[in-house]
Parts: sequence; structure tokens; C-alpha cells
Amino acid sequence: MPREINYTVPAEYEGEKVVRFLREYCGFSARIVRSIKFTADGMKLNGVKTRTSNILKSGDVITVFMPDSGNAPEAMKADISVIYEDDDILVINKSPFMAMHPTHNHQGDTLANAVAAYLAEKGINSSFRSVGRLDKGTSGVVVCALNPLAACKLSGKVKKEYCALVKGRLEGTGTVDVPIYRPDPMKTLRACSYELGVESAVTHWTAEETFENATLVSLKLETGRTHQIRVHMAFSGHPLAGDDMYGDFMTEVGQHLLHCRKCTLTHPVTGEEMVFEAPMWQDFEETLASARNKGHYHDHHQQRNHKSEHAAHALLLLCSSHHQRINNHFFSFILIIIYKLSYTLLNSRIYTKITIFANIGAYFLQQIFIFQQSEIILPETNYPNCIENFFSRDY
Repeated sequence: MPREINYTVPAEYEGEKVVRFLREYCGFSARIVRSIKFTADGMKLNGVKTRTSNILKSGDVITVFMPDSGNAPEAMKADISVIYEDDDILVINKSPFMAMHPTHNHQGDTLANAVAAYLAEKGINSSFRSVGRLDKGTSGVVVCALNPLAACKLSGKVKKEYCALVKGRLEGTGTVDVPIYRPDPMKTLRACSYELGVESAVTHWTAEETFENATLVSLKLETGRTHQIRVHMAFSGHPLAGDDMYGDFMTEVGQHLLHCRKCTLTHPVTGEEMVFEAPMWQDFEETLASARNKGHYHDHHQQRNHKSEHAAHALLLLCSSHHQRINNHFFSFILIIIYKLSYTLLNSRIYTKITIFANIGAYFLQQIFIFQQSEIILPETNYPNCIENFFSRDY
């Protein structure tokens, strides 16, 4: 059914045109104004059809009608956990086992399909307009806008807080400020690079609960890049538990343990400040409960050579931070090769080769800067284990 919204014109818009009131006071985009302008009875002034050029008086009532859109995805009924709903937004606690949108790998089993079925039962035929998205494997709060106005006014305005279980022991707070890029345009895999990155990305983390070989952290984003939390934490040496794309820590869990537990927004119509929270899903809760009972996590991959991994991370950091200081094209090319091979070997998890290459890469970096008669400057990092012993030959 169409959405009907009434607005009372305040004194400061006395003598202004309808279009200015809609754009400035109501927050309508030019596209939405055009849409309702050409919709039968899309706009009324004091109950009478009006034009966007008509002049307003204080106390006038503008009524806007927004019809249902007919582009809803295929409705496929599935259980969804609804946190809140009204005429403008639907807030859901998404399952980690559900993808957001239909793709070639997911047809009919996505959140978009489930929401379409849920709304269809209420007689609503609406496009799926999620404000932001969560990866398959990530659970938590998803806000769906039920009309174009809500989508327009919420875009980029929903603040989220995540929690994740990551490898290693962390304390206090930290920030990862490294651009993200896509090494292969045909794959979803992302990577970090100060030079190759085309999208700025900033992630803030706070340690909440520490175990023997893992930490529960809360995370807030300044940017919303694809896989941002996952790739940033992996780049920092603390991949997410269960994330087999960017690490191999606790892969037996079955999916990465990342949950959007809270979001804050201003309601697109009423202007009310709203906060929504979503409880963790069972797998995440059980993993944490087990950790609290035992006091630690059992690492099924203790045979991994952590020093080799630290060496590769240090090599990545050094290559990224020193690239612009190289004034020789040949040396610059060598540095890029070192960077790419470091990243490839780190993802391959072949730690014997990482050990060998870390030493070779460190040697070449030393020789380049000796030739240039300049010294290597160690980048600032919250993870000194990656840097302090970088040139030690015990790797």
C-alpha cells in the first residue's frame, strides 16, 4: 500500500515554493520530488492537488503519497528475526548463514528474498533497500528502508558497532588506517596497501575480553569498504576467528565470528533518534561461553610458524611505507615485486617459503637503502612483534 506522509509548513517557509519546502525541510531528493510530481495525486496542499511551484503559507499541510515500487525480488519464505518495524523501516538481526542479495551462488535463499516474502504477507510490494550490507558469515543488525524517502535520508547516516573474535592478545584500543584495494577484479578478495590502495579505510578497535590466544574486540568504522574489518584485522596480524579467506585461525567454527551488535540512526520521517541492538547468534555465543569456561581457546594450528608470519607482515608494512622514498625506478619495481610476493606467500600459508623470502626481502631492502645512503624508518604500529625483530636472522 502507498505511504502517505503529512508535513505542516512552519513559519520560516511562509511564501516559499512547495519544491523548496520538500527539498530543504523534508529532505526529499530531486529524484523523489520528480517521481511524486508525476504520480497521480502524488502531492496535495491542504487536501487539494498541487504543483511544486505553488506558494506556501505558514500552517499549510503538504501531503505526499509514495506508491509501492514493483521491483521486489522473488519472495521466498524463510525465518527472519525482526527487531523493529514501522511504515518506513524494517530492522532485522541477520543470520550469519544468509547472504544479503541474490547472486549466481545464491538464488532464492537470501535476506532480500526472505524480506520480500515477509512484506508480501502484509500486502506490501517493495524493493529491497538495505542501508549498508553485511557479508555472508557476518550476523547482526540490518536496516531496510521501505520507501525511497527512507532510503535517501538514511544513506550513509546509520552508525554501526561490531564485535569480533580475533587471533592473538590485544589490549586497550587501536586504529588501522590503511587503504584497501582489489587485487583481482574478478574476485571479491581485498588487500591493504598504502600505494596500491584506491579506497581510504579506517577501522577503530577496542579490546573487551582477552583469552590465551584470542581477543573479543568491539569495532567502529569511519568508512564502509567491502570486507574492511576482515582485511584490516588480518593485515594487522589478528585475523578473525573462522575467516578462511584472510587467515586460518579457528576455521573449524564454520564462518567468521563478526557481528553487528548495535546501530544508531535518526528516523527518516519522525526525526526520532533510535538505537537498535541485536544479540549474538548461537555459534558466536557458544564459542565465547566455551572460552570463558575453559579460560582459553584451543588453537588447532599451533604448528604454524608465527615468527614467519610476523616477518611477512613486517615486510608488507615496510614496503608500503617506504615506496615513495625510492628514487630509482628499478629499485621501485623490485620493491613492488617484494610486496606482491610477500602478500601472495602470506595468503598461501606455506611458512617455509615465507621464512626464506622474508630474509631475502629484508636483505634487498637493506641493500637498496644502503645504495641510496638513507636509513630504513620503521613505521609506527600497534603490533611491535611484527617490527622489532624484523632483521633478526632467527626467522
